Amino acid sequence: MVQSFEPIAGLSLSDGSHPHLTMLLRRAAADAAFSTSRAKGHYQRVRPFVEHDGNTCRPQDEPMLRKDGSYPSGHTAIGWMLALVLTDVMPDKQDALLKRGYEFGESRVICRAHWLSDTLAGRVVASATYARLQSDPVFRAQRELARQELAASH
Repeated sequence: MVQSFEPIAGLSLSDGSHPHLTMLLRRAAADAAFSTSRAKGHYQRVRPFVEHDGNTCRPQDEPMLRKDGSYPSGHTAIGWMLALVLTDVMPDKQDALLKRGYEFGESRVICRAHWLSDTLAGRVVASATYARLQSDPVFRAQRELARQELAASH
């Protein structure tokens, strides 16, 4: 998922050339995924492709998706979280980054892996998790290191 932001960022986010930024994004993505996991387990909402006996855009993922609850969307939460973190360290690219993050959820609906309400909830959960991270001293320190790293590379 991180690689899909690279054309907008104008640099690699996944090759290890920016280790502080890479760690910041990995931690944020993990927090976003974790933030949806309990609700997914609790609700176990059936996915659209299962409900309608259809397929997704990625048939290879369907066996796993059939066993994983649809609500809230973890992919949407991760995509939105990555967009929020990247806008924090690259504010000049905010519009394009947020658009890309939003598109993660849209693609999940288009490909019948999620209902629209799953993606809306994924963005809300990611936004709440991101807001919580703003008060975490470890996150703030990692974000500052990432900012310094990006400033030094330009």
